[in-house]
Amino acid sequence: MTPTRLSRKVLATTAAALALGAAVLHVLWASRIPIGYHYDDALHILLSRRLLSGSYSLPNGSPPLSEPLPGFPLFLSIPAALVAPHWERLRWLCVLISWGMVAASWRLARRFLPEGWAAAAAALVAFNTGLMMWCGAVIPDVLYTAVSLALFAGFEEKPSNRRLAGLAAGAGAAALLRPHGAALILSLAAALAAGRDRRRAAAFLLMAAAAPAAWALRSLLLRLSPGYLSRWTSIQSFAEPGERLAHAVGLLQTAGGGLFGLAGAPGWLLAAAGVFALAAAAYGAARGFRQNDSGRVSAISVYAVILMLMHLSWVLEGIKYLIPLLPLFWILILTGLRSKSRALAAGLAAASLVLCLRQNIILLPPAPAAATILPGTMDWIRRETPAEARFQSVYDVPVMLFTGRPAIPFAPEPMARAQWLDRARADGVDYVLVNTEVIRGTDWFRTGPELSLVQHDPIDGSLVYRLERGTRASR
Repeated sequence: MTPTRLSRKVLATTAAALALGAAVLHVLWASRIPIGYHYDDALHILLSRRLLSGSYSLPNGSPPLSEPLPGFPLFLSIPAALVAPHWERLRWLCVLISWGMVAASWRLARRFLPEGWAAAAAALVAFNTGLMMWCGAVIPDVLYTAVSLALFAGFEEKPSNRRLAGLAAGAGAAALLRPHGAALILSLAAALAAGRDRRRAAAFLLMAAAAPAAWALRSLLLRLSPGYLSRWTSIQSFAEPGERLAHAVGLLQTAGGGLFGLAGAPGWLLAAAGVFALAAAAYGAARGFRQNDSGRVSAISVYAVILMLMHLSWVLEGIKYLIPLLPLFWILILTGLRSKSRALAAGLAAASLVLCLRQNIILLPPAPAAATILPGTMDWIRRETPAEARFQSVYDVPVMLFTGRPAIPFAPEPMARAQWLDRARADGVDYVLVNTEVIRGTDWFRTGPELSLVQHDPIDGSLVYRLERGTRASR
């Protein structure tokens, strides 16, 4: 056997072993997160069911929704109908999507890196703890990332009309999955324009923006809030420059810890790792401009900058928000480091892979008692309450999905107990479902003539109260 054939056999064997290990961990992680745990997973499943009945609203009498975007519920509509009411089976569809995201990472990495290095980039994505935590979650982030990677991999500066239409259709679909899709459309249009084909860039922009523009027009005609834009502007709370700086440092720490498997490390080390990741990725992009077609690198660079600026202005932080950037960072980091020192690039990749693997095993949650949240409570609601009973709960969407009862959330603004009870009666609430954490530190849920405890499930940690009609709220 020649050295070349031997090295390819070793590479194939190593890649197969890593793929099998990542697949096993993905399945384990997916099985440990019950449906409803993330809240948004139950929301997307419920909306997928509503879409089949011709409605995009919650079954509690609320007006039509403008967000979440309809792409993922639409994607789920047929699978959800096939597995109903065993919603937990959708987790395996999402695991397959996660594997598709890893494959798309490898395909894009092949545009920048030799075969072995591209496999390393894909392995770093597959074993990343951020993806591991969310690989079985019924949310659009992983599917969106897979689509965006496929579009970057298939990008051409001078595409044929057919390829241009396919690129626009994919970008438009991505923009209905996550609001990040707007950045994807803009970055691809800018890269096409940079190729001095302004007419094709304009055609792409018009075709890609058609679907999200139609959704925005629907919201406008129905006089709904402008979706994510409204929520994005409503949660800005950077009162002082120091708060924005602290947020930027927090993002660096999330990126550094998330990319390199450094959860639990000192804050300064996480921030330093984040700065290193940004610098290495920027250097990798510069190298990519010289080594690859500049259009693809331009699109990826513009896209990454827009997303980073978006997160700088958004107060939320979390490893989930790293997922769309995760493969791009690793591809660019390895592209840059490999050009300077292959030993350094290989050492960083190997160390990060080991640290992420260790992290994935340590953080793996215990096996849940059931595949959905609050199984005993939801069963009691189905058995003991009328089908038309109206609930108020921190679990409003899971209640609607698992029991079919209409439910509303608690109002976000603080209020006195008597005011809350009066408003709940006005909203037609019959039962209130809370957990033991909610009742701590408040007197809202003390029993009395207007509120009686009818169910307590210590295993679920939940309490159900019946709201009595026609009684005066005690103050």
